[in-house]
Amino acid sequence: MLCLRSLTLFFSVILSVFLLTSCGGPVSSDDPGAQDQTPAPVGSRSGSIDEMCAQPGVVLCQGFDTPSAATDIGQISAGSASTPTIDTTVFHDGGGSLRIDVPSLSAANAGGNWNTSFTPIGEGEELYLHYAIRYDQDYVDVNKDVLTSTGSKQFILWNGSSSCASMEISHSTLYGRGYPWLYSACGSGGFDIPIANFDYLIMQGSAEGEGYNCNYHAQSSTGLGCPDYQADIWWRFYLKLKINKLGGTPCDGNVVESWWKKGDGPWAQAVNRQSTCLRFNRDASEGYERMMMTAYMTNKPSNVDHETMSVWYDDLVLSTKPLIEGIDSAPVQGWPPE
Repeated sequence: MLCLRSLTLFFSVILSVFLLTSCGGPVSSDDPGAQDQTPAPVGSRSGSIDEMCAQPGVVLCQGFDTPSAATDIGQISAGSASTPTIDTTVFHDGGGSLRIDVPSLSAANAGGNWNTSFTPIGEGEELYLHYAIRYDQDYVDVNKDVLTSTGSKQFILWNGSSSCASMEISHSTLYGRGYPWLYSACGSGGFDIPIANFDYLIMQGSAEGEGYNCNYHAQSSTGLGCPDYQADIWWRFYLKLKINKLGGTPCDGNVVESWWKKGDGPWAQAVNRQSTCLRFNRDASEGYERMMMTAYMTNKPSNVDHETMSVWYDDLVLSTKPLIEGIDSAPVQGWPPE
């Protein structure tokens, strides 16, 4: 298991035992020092990100707290205009985060990326991904108002030498629309559902108004609509991928679901696809084996002048077992529409 926070968790447990035995009990919630502690993530099985990383099945845990932590199980790759850094002034948990800057007059891979590999996760297995992300106002404005012919990627899961692969799942800002879009197969596939008037339901959270239900051509009046980006707060993303069959049809048993958590708000489902097809590039016995956190912008025009935009990543956890309990309750009968 690739988990850099295990030692931290171990010493935290030892310290807790010492406090309980020598100080007569845990710190009271009335203690001013206790009020400064970061609240435990809502929905986490055991509370903190450290405890999430200690759950069974975790294959990758990255807090981006220090440069050495970020490069022990992965690598930071420079872009054409800047190199990702560890920012110790802005973070969701721990003491640092991965910051990627995209300067003006820059090309597609301006900001670089953090990437790693892991034991393949394929047919008959499940994959769970969690991370926290934060955008500055320039990232939101530039993506929505300036660079409308491209989209900034957030993460890429794939198999093979190139991240633009048939076996790929990625998030993008969807060509300046101001909200994220989950897609697959280097953009030639996705998890959209065709609906009336030649439109597509690109998010299918819930028929009962509890999730994001986002149309490609027009905002949906059902549920929460589209999760428009908001700057200077932490968003958390959670992906559930159940892999029954890679490639071909029928695709029964494959499940792709995702959720967003905006700041201190509740988790809201964004993708809810049952029996959806998952492609593969080489051998169906292989699985997803590489991951990248990035701000890559396909076809970004290098002659466009814009403010430097920044995005931060933190609390990356990849597992073959659920990380958040109760989030994937039974889907609503007859939803999403097929």
